[in-house]
Amino acid sequence: MLGKFSENKQISYYMTDRNLKLKLSFLAELLQDLAIDHSDSLGYSLKCLEGMNKGWIISNWHIIIDSMPSYGDNVRLETWSSLCRGFSAERSYDVCDATGKPVIRAASRWVVLDMEKRGIVRIPQGMSDDYKSGLGPAIENERYRMPKPEGEPVSEFEAIVRRSETDSNGHTNNTQYIAWATDMVPSEIYNEYDCRDLRVVYKKESYMGEKIKAKNYIRDIEGDKEFITFLVNADDESILHCQVAAIWKKDNAEA
Repeated sequence: MLGKFSENKQISYYMTDRNLKLKLSFLAELLQDLAIDHSDSLGYSLKCLEGMNKGWIISNWHIIIDSMPSYGDNVRLETWSSLCRGFSAERSYDVCDATGKPVIRAASRWVVLDMEKRGIVRIPQGMSDDYKSGLGPAIENERYRMPKPEGEPVSEFEAIVRRSETDSNGHTNNTQYIAWATDMVPSEIYNEYDCRDLRVVYKKESYMGEKIKAKNYIRDIEGDKEFITFLVNADDESILHCQVAAIWKKDNAEA
């Protein structure tokens, strides 16, 4: 499919926070749903992939936010595959405001999982051809690098994965890790700063009943705050499930 796949959405109340701004986890959900709808339009619906014993799994996010949509805003969501071959696919996104101006750009990396063997497999050539868009990435030269914090965690939190937090692949949905990490951001940062940059890497699946520990770090970056969360297995902290890093800037600061 050449070109972009797009949908129009209105931001609902349940998607927003106390400031009526779209929550980071719901932004990720909107982008995830857009990818599913795009795949469905190409003939690779969830039911089709289930019949193939395959499933798309995201491994990385990098989301750059110039302005976060608010309750009632009408936005256009656009996505396209800038690369799909071998063992991974690169999916790009734009979120545009009512005037058509892009206010959010995102890059993501996906792999195909064999649902029976729970292992990554090569993307079939026919599928690679179907996803070709002929377009470059939303974020040039993205390498999905993650920061390495120093010192001791500023806070920790434990949670047990609930059934409502898992998805059709049987593991914790990727957006839940973002929700956990956002919950850990101190109120003095969350209420006075805006998230302008979000990076996520997924390392290992977790399942219902597993205990997750969030270990949180803060770095000062020229007046901005970088909040970094490592989500590890609480019973074996050597197992990293996910790392989330968000840069928060003062309200009305330039992106």
